[in-house]
Amino acid sequence: MESEKIIFDKSKNSLSKNVDKSISKKLIKSDLSSDKISSSSSSEIKKLQLQQYDDSEKNLSKRKTITARKYDRDTLREIEIRRKTMYVSESDFLNSGEKNIDKESRYNSVDRHNSHKLSKNIITESSSHPKLSDNIPVHCMNFDFPPSDDLSVDEANCYANILDEAWQQLDLLRLVIPADVDDNWNENYQSIDSKYGDYDETDCQNLLKPIVSIAEKLQKDRTYAANVMKELIKDLRNQRRYDYLEIEIENIAKTMEDEHNLFVNHEIWSEQLLQLKKLIESEKIDHKKLVDQLIIAVRKSAVGIDDAMFNNNSEFSCRQQWEQMRLDGQKYRLELKEQKYLNDLSKIEQTEKVDDIIFAEMREFLENDIRKLEEKSIAWLKKYNDTLDLRQQEFYRIRDEITKAQEELDDKENLLMTREKFVEDCQKQRQIIADEKEYWEIVNRSAVIIQSLWKGFMVRQQLGQYQGLWKSLKKRKKLAAKRKKKLEAKRRKLEAKKAEKKRK
Repeated sequence: MESEKIIFDKSKNSLSKNVDKSISKKLIKSDLSSDKISSSSSSEIKKLQLQQYDDSEKNLSKRKTITARKYDRDTLREIEIRRKTMYVSESDFLNSGEKNIDKESRYNSVDRHNSHKLSKNIITESSSHPKLSDNIPVHCMNFDFPPSDDLSVDEANCYANILDEAWQQLDLLRLVIPADVDDNWNENYQSIDSKYGDYDETDCQNLLKPIVSIAEKLQKDRTYAANVMKELIKDLRNQRRYDYLEIEIENIAKTMEDEHNLFVNHEIWSEQLLQLKKLIESEKIDHKKLVDQLIIAVRKSAVGIDDAMFNNNSEFSCRQQWEQMRLDGQKYRLELKEQKYLNDLSKIEQTEKVDDIIFAEMREFLENDIRKLEEKSIAWLKKYNDTLDLRQQEFYRIRDEITKAQEELDDKENLLMTREKFVEDCQKQRQIIADEKEYWEIVNRSAVIIQSLWKGFMVRQQLGQYQGLWKSLKKRKKLAAKRKKKLEAKRRKLEAKKAEKKRK
């Protein structure tokens, strides 16, 4: 990293003599962002993770007070805004009956907010000032660069030569560092095994990647700087622009923004975790008190149960004798009711026997009466059988005549219905013909109007077959005027000839 910084410083000194202020500022920002990404981001995040998992609650609170001094006013404002948007808030803890949390941990964020001044290094004179995004209260690290114009040929070649020398020195430095260049360092590169092979165990198990050695880290940073210089040299020599450098600076700013967001989220969630731990401890204390109260209540209820059992045993013998006397009296009352029901049953059996005797006598009487009536009906049928046959034949004849008359009436009704239907169809057909005739008359009239309007429009606009109509009419007028002139000239000649002949 030191050699890389020396090379970049040399390039800056050489470029600052002939390059505009905007380009020099962008290069300085790219160097600062690369240094921050390479050195501070990885080491500080790992230290914070180790302290989070290993230290106790006291060490966590001390670490928070130490790291709070590193924050500026904007980061503290972000932490406060994000804490309000979390699912656990300070009011929820207060409403839930939390009494054991000290006031220092509750108002830790407010003290940090009031105890620090605005950092002067964040807001600069350039256009790359931090700004709050629209929907999330987070610093937006996107740089608003002014549109860059094409450089002149001499300037582009000068910059390219300077960067080429720096790139050659980096290429020589590749041989000095005791580490090989790996193609996997390129984020866009992906090997065949990673594309089509099995899954990596570290990816499947969400394990941390192995720590890179110092030599590999230096080689990786050197290759990154060399690749950036190589692409920048191509842009300067081919297009006389430095767009690739602006894109890299934009990407570095985005990574810084992501790291800043992760750091802020880490601080917020660590505070939430601390508050939750204290809430759990207070709830445990409340649960212990409640369990003690319940145990005391259970003991009191056990004593009351013992007293009640002793009193019930003394009263049980008296109660048993009383219930036995009540049971004997109830049995006596049931025996009396049973005797009463048996007497009623004997009376009902006697009445049933009398009813059976009466039913048998009535049955004999009715059978004799039915037999007499059957004999009378047979004698009556023998006497009037012939007259019944004649009346039956006459009934059949009249029924046939009625059916024939009914059929004739049905035929006449059908004819009448067909006639009415035919008349209605004729009237409908006449109405349809009249409506159709009227419709076509209207259509023909409207077609004539539309054709006349369309023909007039085509004539006015000189469309279709009337294209160039005005020119042809003008030509006709001109030709007619020429003909008139010719005819007048001929007439004048003839008159002159006639006048000469008369003179002669």
